[in-house]
Amino acid sequence: MTTIKDIWILQTTADKMAERYNRRCRRLVALYRAGRKVDVHHWDYTDCLRLSMESAQKDLEDAITQQAMAASVR
Repeated sequence: MTTIKDIWILQTTADKMAERYNRRCRRLVALYRAGRKVDVHHWDYTDCLRLSMESAQKDLEDAITQQAMAASVR
């Protein structure tokens, strides 16, 4: 059973992951504007951040859905 504290933790995690991914994307844009090449490691790390952000968001949505279904049964 998902508690409100679990949802709060998942919300905080999803926010942090989105913040990290957005910061990384802004960094890549700044590198491109400066005329620097971005190597494969930068792209791989950015892709990992995107996947972790999507995973955290999906976990949060699943927990909220689970909590809503439990509340509707009671």
